[in-house]
Amino acid sequence: MQIQAPQHWCQQSIEKLASCVWMIQSVISLWDNTDGRKLPQASAARRRFGKWDTEWSLLHLLRVLRAAILEDETKHKSCTKADLFQLLDHLENYLNLAA
Repeated sequence: MQIQAPQHWCQQSIEKLASCVWMIQSVISLWDNTDGRKLPQASAARRRFGKWDTEWSLLHLLRVLRAAILEDETKHKSCTKADLFQLLDHLENYLNLAA
């Protein structure tokens, strides 16, 4: 999540960042425990694990969440050309956010 990138010069900003990161990680963990673990993207990610990977890491949870969002947004939901262009725009935005 690149939380190490910003430079914080006062105690208050560090305290705000820490609580925000904990909240985000908690929400993602809750999603994983309720729905994310059952998705095919989670099974595929577990099959690609290396020797030191774990399904409890935040990096793994973010990979599964990102894959689930991309899958949901790129499903063929309608057959109009305008809708397909809108899906491509969403995909481009998600890919930009992922980098």
